[in-house]
Amino acid sequence: MDILEYLAIWRRQWWIVAGALVLGLLTATLVCVFTRPQYIASSKLFVTTTGGASVVEAYQGNLFGEERVKSYAKLASSQQVAQRAIDQLQIDMSARDLMSQVSAKPVENTVILDISVSATNPDLARDLTNAVALQTTQVVAQLETSARGGSPAATATLFDEAVAPSKPAKPNWWRNLIVGALAGLLLGLIAAIARDKLLGSVVSSRDALDAADTTLVGSVPRRPFVGAPDNDASGDGRPLAFAPAAVEAFRAIRTSVVGAAESPTGALVVAGATTGAGATTVCLGLAGAIAEVGRSVVVVDCNLRDRDLSSLLGLDGDIGLSDILTGSTVYSRKLAARTDTANMYVLPGGTGGPDAPDLLGADIMGGTIKQLAHDYDVVILDGAPLLPYSDSVVLANWTDGVLLVARAGVTTRDDIGNAAAKVRTARVNVYGLVLTDAN
Repeated sequence: MDILEYLAIWRRQWWIVAGALVLGLLTATLVCVFTRPQYIASSKLFVTTTGGASVVEAYQGNLFGEERVKSYAKLASSQQVAQRAIDQLQIDMSARDLMSQVSAKPVENTVILDISVSATNPDLARDLTNAVALQTTQVVAQLETSARGGSPAATATLFDEAVAPSKPAKPNWWRNLIVGALAGLLLGLIAAIARDKLLGSVVSSRDALDAADTTLVGSVPRRPFVGAPDNDASGDGRPLAFAPAAVEAFRAIRTSVVGAAESPTGALVVAGATTGAGATTVCLGLAGAIAEVGRSVVVVDCNLRDRDLSSLLGLDGDIGLSDILTGSTVYSRKLAARTDTANMYVLPGGTGGPDAPDLLGADIMGGTIKQLAHDYDVVILDGAPLLPYSDSVVLANWTDGVLLVARAGVTTRDDIGNAAAKVRTARVNVYGLVLTDAN
């Protein structure tokens, strides 16, 4: 997969990425809130050795001091020094606890020892640091003094006493929030890809083509309707207007479909692999693109189980296809409603009963399609989803073929493959695939 395909996945699964990011920030916030504040105070010791009479001896003494500082660092965090500091301050604390709070590090290429102690109280952090530093100097003096007496070979002098810190060193809010955000973002990106792989949802044209084993006749962008929040506008009776990008997409589909059709004036079924693929949107967009070149086109609501097209255009309750199939009315060109687009008409699903879908394979359906093909240049049938129902496959036997529709990020690769196989098993022509919600 290339970076564009990854970007497509993350765009489709944006809610996973966003959720993981929020979770990371929330976790970091909770860690900061429930972390007991820790204050750190620091002091410095200067290590000296017995001076030499010459420059060479002084230099050698300085090197000796640098080596001694490394040993004093371990000494400062020892149990003996910790216990002495506790006894000096007369506080209720174990030497082991204090040892875990002490940090002693030599300053590189110097004879300076940096001693830091953390505590939950700034004053306590200061007092503990100074006590540890003072006791370290005393232990150093004792250890560096010969049993025979005399001056110590080296001494440690407290030259920079600790002061009470003004703010806690832990928790570090900014650091924790940044780490939490990065961790959450990384987790979200990985989870989005994993979910896509597990669900097998189509996120690119290449995925769709591999699954359907057919040609891609076009891709419809997200939010094709002007002012509509989703890919399929909700039916409220308002005129539907396509965005410029969607119009161009449907023009490309028109060129591919009409050029591939066995009969340029024939009928075709447009059906989604599953529910919600956007087949109704493709029907309307393709019909509008055909109508704008001066050819008359009629869109027939053949999804008699849901009648999405009729509902979308506010044609519920109008006499239509189901009434013709059940014999309650006779086909007439007057049954097709005129749309705001010149040369484009819509035949509603009608008011017929629940048995109407069973009549899609009857001769009356074939006769109706022939009459429609006589009255209009192109007949587009908005069919039911292919996998849940057999309606569109049965219906396609009266037409030149099926135009398969899948939605990126929703329709799975298996669904596309199974839908295409279902059509081919019935020996019905597949015009190709249209991918909706494409990037």
